[in-house]
Amino acid sequence: MYSSPDSDSELPYMEPPSNEALEPIRKPPPYTGTPLFLFLSDIKLFFQDFFYLPYLFIPLYPWKSGPFSELYPSRENLIGITIHCILSATQFAFLVSLFTLSFLPTFVYIGYVGVCFAANELVCWHFNWGIPSNGLKSTEDGFTRSWPRHDDEAWIFLNGICVGAGVFFDLIQCLIQRALLYAAQDVRECYILVKNALLDDHKKKVILILHSQCGIEGGMIIDWLLDEMPLDKLQKLEVYTFSNLANHFSNPYRGNGTRSSVIPHIEHHANEKDFACRFGVLNFTRHYTQNENRFAGKVFINRGGA
Repeated sequence: MYSSPDSDSELPYMEPPSNEALEPIRKPPPYTGTPLFLFLSDIKLFFQDFFYLPYLFIPLYPWKSGPFSELYPSRENLIGITIHCILSATQFAFLVSLFTLSFLPTFVYIGYVGVCFAANELVCWHFNWGIPSNGLKSTEDGFTRSWPRHDDEAWIFLNGICVGAGVFFDLIQCLIQRALLYAAQDVRECYILVKNALLDDHKKKVILILHSQCGIEGGMIIDWLLDEMPLDKLQKLEVYTFSNLANHFSNPYRGNGTRSSVIPHIEHHANEKDFACRFGVLNFTRHYTQNENRFAGKVFINRGGA
């Protein structure tokens, strides 16, 4: 299923050279650039990969996970898909109208923008209402109760775009988060969950799963954890990402004489044609040999996959 970008390699993944972070550099990594530079770079990258946007929603079939597939034609999914289509159309029209209606008087223009944001927030409330600040917790049923217990593990999943403010507004938030390292409320709330799980002596393993936009947010969380958490606690952490939109992923080595990293295991899984992957992990792992990025972890690529 996976193949390495290097045809001569026998490994099914790629990862940074072992000495990358220990080599002298002549210029800082790109992700540390000014907000304007990062924003313009992301805009350029967005249009480079613009025609891959449809791959965010395909393949439409088959539904390999049955009713659990996001595009399975259940009543709930069809309602959600319909609302997202309406949101996408209205958000695109709104963004275009910001230019076409710029001749309006200032107060009318500001009022129009405010009404549009309020209406968008009201529609998105349909997706997000009833979710507690500390996230949703999985529950057991008669089938799962028969599974082996893993009470010494904590599994935390941070979801991506299409669960917040709509596709276009979520993509805009991605641009802002990457350019300004803007930590939204869910970043701060998830940081608390991960930190508390790492500090819990009853937990021997903490698994953080990140999807899409939340690869950016998870990268921020890891940066914060590296700032203040002791090594023995961070050694409990494992990170797995899918369609990662981040522009960097930190994981320093424990010392000059070892290839052992502070976080023992990080994996990124990417579909080659997925817009999110091309805008994130696949773009920022292209320059390993030039020492131009800091994207720690093994990268598994599904060639031709969407």
